[in-house]
Amino acid sequence: MSGQRRWMALLAIGGLAFCAGAADLPPPAKRKVDFAKDIRPLFQKRCVRCHGAETAENGLRLDERSAALNGGDAGPAWEAGESADSLLIHMVAGVDPDVLMPPDGEKLTGEQIGLLRAWIDQGAEWPEE
Repeated sequence: MSGQRRWMALLAIGGLAFCAGAADLPPPAKRKVDFAKDIRPLFQKRCVRCHGAETAENGLRLDERSAALNGGDAGPAWEAGESADSLLIHMVAGVDPDVLMPPDGEKLTGEQIGLLRAWIDQGAEWPEE
């Protein structure tokens, strides 16, 4: 199944997938998260290859603020303050193992997912570039 089809399949069962996987998510980090130090490097290292200016898989870009805040073909990747319901978190945490991101290479660690969750829960601040 193509990445876009898997993405759309996840959306079709969205509520069920989110409810089923929420309890299995790594917890948010317990510290203040700094976008420039914690999140931007994570996006650059693990996400931008597929979600950058050149590729923007499923319409999602994580290389620049305005594009990321617009979300992708499936809508917003996150909503500030709601990490447990975030599509981004569910994708990197493998709530649906057929749609685990990134699809190739090293997966995000529980600590990295916890940083993303904390960042989203703390308001998903992304300074203007």
